[in-house]
Amino acid sequence: MHIDVGQFLDSIPIMLKGFLGVFLILGIIIITTVFLNAVTKKGEKNWKTILLCGIVLLAVAGAAVAFGLL
Repeated sequence: MHIDVGQFLDSIPIMLKGFLGVFLILGIIIITTVFLNAVTKKGEKNWKTILLCGIVLLAVAGAAVAFGLL
């Protein structure tokens, strides 16, 4: 078996973009879950959590669009 180091090094940026996309999507899922739990909570709402999660979701989506991941 032969491993071509040059081709491996050429593929690292592609792999990095893929891993970044996976972590970005996982982050969006986690933040959306926290956001929905805060919004649908019975009783007194935690407006700081709702506002913070909304801002973070917008920022992450904007960054994803800026980097061309979505």
